[in-house]
Amino acid sequence: MSLAVFAAELKTLLDGGRLGVLASTPEQVAARERAALASGRLDRVAERWAERLLPLAKAPGAAPARPEESGGRAGQRLALPVSAAVHAACRALAERTSVSPFSAALQAFAEVLGAELGVDDLLVGVALAGRSRLEMQGLVGCFVNLLPLAVGLRPEQSVEWRLRQVGHDLLELLEHQDVPLECVTQALRQRGASGLPIRIACGAHNGRAAPAVDAGVRVEADFIPVPGARLDLTLWLEDQPQGWLAVWTGVSAIFDLHRIERLHQAWERRLLANAGEPISKRMSPEGCNAS
Repeated sequence: MSLAVFAAELKTLLDGGRLGVLASTPEQVAARERAALASGRLDRVAERWAERLLPLAKAPGAAPARPEESGGRAGQRLALPVSAAVHAACRALAERTSVSPFSAALQAFAEVLGAELGVDDLLVGVALAGRSRLEMQGLVGCFVNLLPLAVGLRPEQSVEWRLRQVGHDLLELLEHQDVPLECVTQALRQRGASGLPIRIACGAHNGRAAPAVDAGVRVEADFIPVPGARLDLTLWLEDQPQGWLAVWTGVSAIFDLHRIERLHQAWERRLLANAGEPISKRMSPEGCNAS
């Protein structure tokens, strides 16, 4: 988002124009955040989420990153194009089940990781843009917020049921994407958990390339090379003109390049399999929760 804003403003200046007045300044954004915290609304949402996340936070082997890991561990990144067939199947599945393509991709990602790690439920950190107010759309800055999503891996349920559940829970995260992760962590600690053990994360963004500013100027961005990985594994889905680019980052000691490539292939196969499963009768997200 920031790249597109920057490119548009640069084009305006190069064309001899003047930038308009910001609908909101960073100082005003910070003031609204402080007011939201003081109101207690964010804490109430965090407490509701903590009740839902508590079984995963207290599960055997669940633990937040140790202090020595906070600076990152040796990691590596692998960018792999998503095949056109998989991208098309994912979009078709999302349309048939009335969820976003990201919901379908995230569900398949969780299913593959759950099978790999041998767990029935997976805690996934979801990266959200954090621009929930219209006046924030024109700001250059990083407002990304990582929030926890508990993904149930129930093979006895249909693909449609699982997708609608994930889609429903993602919509709730989007509705409250201004809740600081620290509030959720604190609410869990008050309930006896040691913290929030987010080790796996997934997100999506609309690409690093911005439109050409003029005939001689083009703005592009790239991932900053980093030697470490803060989380065990992350998957970024980048929208490109030809489809998706899957950017995987893993801790070298856990997810080496060979294992990441194998997971990518398994994730693509899972998406194709989910898209090929017959769709059951329509269910609402509320129906999913009631089951």
